[in-house]
Amino acid sequence: MSLEKPRYDLSATQIISRAIELYTSRLAVFFVPFLLAQMINFGSRYALEYFLLPKDIPDVRGNFQTFLMEYLPHLTIFTCLLVLVWWITSTIANGIAVEYAYSLLEKGDVNLERGFLSVIYNIKTLLLAGFVTGGITALGFLCLIVPGILFMVIFSLVVPVIIIENRGALEGLKRSRQLVNMGWLKAFAVNVITIVIILVSSFAGEALGFMAYPLKDLIGIVLVALAQPIQPIAITLLYSTIVLKERTTGISPVPTYTQAPLTLKVAPYQKFCYFCGQEVPFDAVFCPRCGRQIRRPFHAYDVH
Repeated sequence: MSLEKPRYDLSATQIISRAIELYTSRLAVFFVPFLLAQMINFGSRYALEYFLLPKDIPDVRGNFQTFLMEYLPHLTIFTCLLVLVWWITSTIANGIAVEYAYSLLEKGDVNLERGFLSVIYNIKTLLLAGFVTGGITALGFLCLIVPGILFMVIFSLVVPVIIIENRGALEGLKRSRQLVNMGWLKAFAVNVITIVIILVSSFAGEALGFMAYPLKDLIGIVLVALAQPIQPIAITLLYSTIVLKERTTGISPVPTYTQAPLTLKVAPYQKFCYFCGQEVPFDAVFCPRCGRQIRRPFHAYDVH
């Protein structure tokens, strides 16, 4: 496979196909960051459960008020900390995948140390953009499902924009929206396909986990980590495709407007009265001798 940036406008299926090819050509490079992220998330969940959640959970059916007072605060802290850990690890893993994918497309090779340091350098911006995007998307899903999907697609290119174009969080969100507007249906299709791939791998992990129950958690971690890199790689290819379209299409310059010079349409006049022959001034309307009108009066609406 030729590790090159797209030279023409790729379709959604072509983007997914090339993302899988790019992923399999450097499987370990993309897989390891997501495997580590999944292991950290898994370990954090069990550690937080052990230290934060009470051993004896009150029965919610017995006394709901007691359940709220004794268990809900622990559950809230547990959930917030778990989301925080997931937010940080997923941001780093996705950023590394985008940096690696773009390096492969640009140079045909990847510098692991440089890619990792680039993500760490932009970590604050990535976390802020992820927080804003996640918050807006979550609110959209809480209100109605459709707004959540729209926001998810609109801001799906924010990580490549921040990593590749070195933009700030708010600039990245604005730029992502601008790029997605040039290929909204394609961005929607790529996001949906990658999400379906991750969900299928998650369900497959659950199914295989029941067949080999002692290895249930390990199987789920590995399968999800195997599927997750496809999403940032596909998003990077989508970004490159839309940027190529933006450069080749371009924005036609606004035509310059040349104002035509004003011309005064002056009514003809006579130097002599053609009734009595009296010489008259050039701007005279009536003959001073016979009193007859010799010229049409000038009005402002005669200017065109």
